[in-house]
Amino acid sequence: MSAGERKRPDRPVPGGGSLFAAEGEKGLALLYVGMGKGVVSSSREDILCIHGLGSCVGLALYDPRVPLACLCHIVLPEANGRRDGEINPAKYADLGVEWAVGEMRRLGARDIQAKMAGGANLLPFPSSSLLRVGERNVEAVRRALLRFGVPLLGEDVGGAEGRSITFRVADGRMEVRWTGGRVVVL
Repeated sequence: MSAGERKRPDRPVPGGGSLFAAEGEKGLALLYVGMGKGVVSSSREDILCIHGLGSCVGLALYDPRVPLACLCHIVLPEANGRRDGEINPAKYADLGVEWAVGEMRRLGARDIQAKMAGGANLLPFPSSSLLRVGERNVEAVRRALLRFGVPLLGEDVGGAEGRSITFRVADGRMEVRWTGGRVVVL
């Protein structure tokens, strides 16, 4: 951990280990979420970040009425029968959405909304649906959000290029930066 980083143990992080914080602009805290991890924040000063999304999906849940948000770095569509005690739930779309909605509700969220980005298909295997992980991740997230009644208000998914995202807890703004330089605001 470098001098500008600090651990944020007050935030639930399934699987632990890949969350670190750094001071950002105007004293805002940048919380970086690693692969297969999730973080919950109730601080207006926090900006939740994921760098290097390829086929993974960055899923942000938030309640626009209160400063409460969750960001998951989803790697795979399904846990295939594994449960929370055995694996990290934020790694999988099915368990990650369930975990995130549960945490948000436990902390008082009443009007949960979602935004997502990522799910690119970076490998040249168009004929094999099994290898189109990005596409499968996006569909699994959509199904899980429907199951929990969470509206998806914005998305920037698919394509053949990676992305990084930042999500502001204060206002629910997601900024998506493509590796080619394009920026999309959701």
